[in-house]
Amino acid sequence: ELKKSKTLKFDIKQDWKDLTAVNLLTDGAWMTFFYAVKNMEPAVSSAIANSLGPIVTLILSFLTIKKFKPTKPEMISAAGVLGSMLFLMDSAWLGKTGVSDYGRERLLIGISMSAACGIFMAMNGFFSKRLNNRGWSAKKILAMRFYALIGLAGFMLPEGAFGWLSQSE
Repeated sequence: ELKKSKTLKFDIKQDWKDLTAVNLLTDGAWMTFFYAVKNMEPAVSSAIANSLGPIVTLILSFLTIKKFKPTKPEMISAAGVLGSMLFLMDSAWLGKTGVSDYGRERLLIGISMSAACGIFMAMNGFFSKRLNNRGWSAKKILAMRFYALIGLAGFMLPEGAFGWLSQSE
C-alpha cells in the first residue's frame, strides 16, 4: 500500500506531529513493558498496562474533543476496570500473586513501568485513530510507527555489538 501511495510524502509532511507521537509512544510502550516484565510477574504487568486503556482514553477524549461527554456505561466500565487494576496492584504489592519474590523496590519499578506502558499504549491508540480519521490505513500507520524504535534499539545495543553484527562467516 505504501508503494501505491502517490501522496506519501505529502501525508508525512502534513501529519508529521502525529506520526512522531506514534513513533515515540511506540518506543515508550515497548521500553517500559520490557522493564516492567523484568521487575514483576509478566501476567500482572500486562494486566496493569492493558487496564489503563479505558480511563486514559476517556481523559484524552475529554481534553481534546470539544463537547465530549462520556456515556454512563463508558464511565462505569472505565471505573470498574480501574478498580480491578488497583486491586491487582495491591495484591502484587502484598505478594499475593503467583510469584512473590521480587521485593518491594522491583515491584515499585514494575508497577510504575506497567502503568507508564499502559498510558503510552492508550495514547498510541488515540494518535493512531487521529491518523486513521485523516485517511491513514492501519497498514500505513503500522508501516510508519517503528522507525524511532529501530533507532533506539540500535542505540541500546551493548558496546561491541555492531562489530559482532557485521562479522560474517
